[in-house]
Amino acid sequence: MEGWCTLGEFNVFKQGPDDFVVMGVDGMRMEVDREAAAVTLAMHGNTRADAARMLKPILGRRALRCIDEMAAEFAELNFIEYKPEPATPSYNYERALANLDEVPRGPLTLQELDVTLGSACPMSCGYCWRDDQKLNLKLDWDDCLHMLDDAQRLACRVLNISGGEPSAFWRLVADTAREAMARGICEVSVNTTGFNLQDRQLQAWREAGIFCINYSFDTLDAERNDDVYQMKGAWRRTVDSIRAAQKYGFLIHLNTTIYGENASELEDMAAFAKSVDNCVLRVNPYVPMGKSQRVSPVVFADVERRMQALRASGHRIYSPLDANERFTNFLVCSAGITRVIVEHDGTVGGCLFLGGRYAARGTVREPGLFRLWTEGDWSFFREEFHEIPSLCQDCRLRFACVGSCYAHALGLTGDAKHRDAEGTFTCPYKIAEKEAELVGA
Repeated sequence: MEGWCTLGEFNVFKQGPDDFVVMGVDGMRMEVDREAAAVTLAMHGNTRADAARMLKPILGRRALRCIDEMAAEFAELNFIEYKPEPATPSYNYERALANLDEVPRGPLTLQELDVTLGSACPMSCGYCWRDDQKLNLKLDWDDCLHMLDDAQRLACRVLNISGGEPSAFWRLVADTAREAMARGICEVSVNTTGFNLQDRQLQAWREAGIFCINYSFDTLDAERNDDVYQMKGAWRRTVDSIRAAQKYGFLIHLNTTIYGENASELEDMAAFAKSVDNCVLRVNPYVPMGKSQRVSPVVFADVERRMQALRASGHRIYSPLDANERFTNFLVCSAGITRVIVEHDGTVGGCLFLGGRYAARGTVREPGLFRLWTEGDWSFFREEFHEIPSLCQDCRLRFACVGSCYAHALGLTGDAKHRDAEGTFTCPYKIAEKEAELVGA
């Protein structure tokens, strides 16, 4: 076992003092004892030597042998990967190992924390589902620090900050990123339109430890963009900010929501992304919730096929639905499994789009993120671990099905698990396809 080790997206669940389950998004599920759970946690994102050092207080001289045995088992399941060196700083799971005893039940780690720091936003995007953009609401600072303390206890690795429009409260973003890094969170990213985000703000964010900026960028047509955003000059502000961000070494993601009015621009958007340093184009199907009636739906299968051609020609482009092609038996969603969302009022949920629906009741103040994550009721997200009906597993359009997203399923069928009042399964893809055809997409 050489080099740096990473495991697939996974979590370790504690069911009893010595009963654990390792779960992965590809449906892998392994029942393990306390010792194997400790080895799994130590291996994730660490070198063999670092994992052994972490395990020595628990396993003594057997640490290296136990690591190699677990690595061989994971390799047979295609659940492990070795790299010559980490793409990001190696994450220290000593906090997670402490949770073997500290957590009463539930997941020992929280891979990603999404936090809506504030609601303020000067725009009114046509597909936005939020209705509080004009209210200057912010997460209480004491609550924010308490949330980060609990995230540290849960060995959280990634923090994603959104709004509202984060550049409207950029100092709060920088302060939060700085506190997160001090607690061992090693990846901090921000979702923004780039409004009011230029050199001063970008430098402050980079110095605070933010490594990735996810820009909302849906079209190369400035007039169309400003019309969707309901703000004149918004497109130019975004482009200027993207160009300025290159100077500070950020990883830049262009988050493009595809709908009927901009679907024809996909190839041009990919070319623009290629012209930006250290940039990736992420293509998202629009979520049919909130104000999304201002844009038209599109059949995403056509979009996915065009993306495949772009990738083959060397463009850095992906979609959150790409994993559907690899994992045919399970819905690929990490909500409530490896990630959680905290809103600006402190409420906790499983998904940014679903908010507090189906999630444990409470806030980061009371009973606190740690207790909510380890003791709260997350059965909606965790029961059956996203297993889908057999007819979906064999569907030729599985690779492009928006039904793999709970929010899409809710918006399209009225039920997040796409079943009607009698419990009969309904196909989200067929509904999306029908809607797109009705508007001539």
